[in-house]
Amino acid sequence: MDRSSFKIFDFVAHLQSVDNEIVLWEPKMKEQSPGEGSVDILQKYPVPECDIWFIKFSCDFHYNAAAVGNREGKIFVWELQSSPPVLIAKLSHVQSKSPIRQTAMSFDGSSILSCCEDGTIWRWDTVATS
Repeated sequence: MDRSSFKIFDFVAHLQSVDNEIVLWEPKMKEQSPGEGSVDILQKYPVPECDIWFIKFSCDFHYNAAAVGNREGKIFVWELQSSPPVLIAKLSHVQSKSPIRQTAMSFDGSSILSCCEDGTIWRWDTVATS
């Protein structure tokens, strides 16, 4: 088995909450120098009012979409396969005002759960339009 068969991640995405964005980047490791390398920033997904320390985003199984909450109780859903970034949906409700600390997206992306700082859990489902 060659070394490339052990490659686990091609890309890494993380939320830079102090910068109000999710950043998708690709590590570039030096084969001759383990532990050294650089990164290429591939895409940035803006998330307004997301400047708090701990927030987790989620993706559907096929990495077509990502959902992330903010400190105002809103959820932003981004299409991951497009460049420049495409905002699929902005989810909000008048009673959801607490920071959303974590989201969970279903296998096919049709449902999103959000866990808020005030202890509430919100569920969002896609609705077929005619």
